[in-house]
Amino acid sequence: MWNTIQAEWVKLNQRSMMNLALISGLGLPLIRMVLYMMGPEAFVQLEKNPWEGYLNMNMTYFSLLIFPLVIIAITSLIIHQEDRADSWRILLTLPNPRWQLLGGKLVITVLFTAGVLLLFLLASYLLAFPVYWLHPETEFGYFFPHFSEIGSDAMKVLVYSLGVIGLQFTFSLLFKNQVFPLSLGVILLVVGFICYMAFPALAAYFPYAFPMQYKDIGISPSLNMEQVSGTGWKSILVFTVSAVLSYYIFVSRKSVA
Repeated sequence: MWNTIQAEWVKLNQRSMMNLALISGLGLPLIRMVLYMMGPEAFVQLEKNPWEGYLNMNMTYFSLLIFPLVIIAITSLIIHQEDRADSWRILLTLPNPRWQLLGGKLVITVLFTAGVLLLFLLASYLLAFPVYWLHPETEFGYFFPHFSEIGSDAMKVLVYSLGVIGLQFTFSLLFKNQVFPLSLGVILLVVGFICYMAFPALAAYFPYAFPMQYKDIGISPSLNMEQVSGTGWKSILVFTVSAVLSYYIFVSRKSVA
């Protein structure tokens, strides 16, 4: 299994994937840094820890707008690289069992996604210091972020996103033309956001709305955190069922047999 994961990592070591990771992880922190530099008075208050509002807002934007799209793109690219190179048949001639071949792709999808999230967290933290050097009144150097809180939020976002990863993985295997799973993922994401904003009771059972429910971020007036309790277990369940379904799709498709 470890060898298949290593092989998948080698395949990911290409410019398109690295560019996607860098843009996804650094884009929002860079934009927020510029906004803070242009007008810090709109974001911070004197003698109040600026890290809480800064990191929470970054995580909010990332979990709502960027991370789900990153998952959809990463999953599609990882599966599509075999279709693009027409290498499924070559892959299946390897002595590894098929569950290892598919499992390696699924594991590397989760790890790569987690890597983008970690890059985003590091960039959010480090890029606050240029703001402080230019505008000492922001007081980033006088306070410390609550690392345990932001770490807990990041872990929730990742776990709550597992359902999306699993479903997109299944869709990408189901459709050889990757336009379909990409389009379907974006449509379901929009539906998930609408459910999150207007129908939180439905969003509690809609996997594409799970990452948005990691905490009450104050933009959904109808959200009741008691309604979304157990979201992590629901996401893990969706991921597990999707992984099993993906395996049966993988072993039964005539085009890759």
